[in-house]
Amino acid sequence: MDTTFDINKVREETLQGPATWGQCNKLGRIWSENNGKKNYRLQSQIAATLYDEAKNGKLKFIQAHALIEKKKTCPKKYKDKINAFLSSRDA
Repeated sequence: MDTTFDINKVREETLQGPATWGQCNKLGRIWSENNGKKNYRLQSQIAATLYDEAKNGKLKFIQAHALIEKKKTCPKKYKDKINAFLSSRDA
């Protein structure tokens, strides 16, 4: 049984739909790691911010998949949204 994810087997309506919680959480794990150390608080904040974007139609399944595949640092637009989210909570 092959358990490797194949984006080509995903239906078109799913690809164009919102990102899933699992994808947002995965990006949080990728972007919150620093020199092999996990920052669980930052991971949670990133995942919550991205999931909010997905629920509002601003982060699609296919976009999240592409970000996961790149495995780079958090793009500036999401860093700004996370910082804005954190600022709004402190106010």
